[in-house]
Amino acid sequence: MGFLSWLEGTAYSEWIVAGLLGWPLMLSMHAIGLAAVVGIMFAISLRMLGLFKPIPYTGLGSLLAFG
Repeated sequence: MGFLSWLEGTAYSEWIVAGLLGWPLMLSMHAIGLAAVVGIMFAISLRMLGLFKPIPYTGLGSLLAFG
């Protein structure tokens, strides 16, 4: 519990809780990240089911590189 207490007291946590844009910005970033992960996994799943046959499996690896 010590880590969570420390995290709650950081300036970042205070900005999210008390700031005008903190919570909406973090929620938007979370939703965009989840949509990216689900979209990429959906495309790979469709390829494994036989759709998008012209795209090789090795070409899907570039979708997984985020940086």
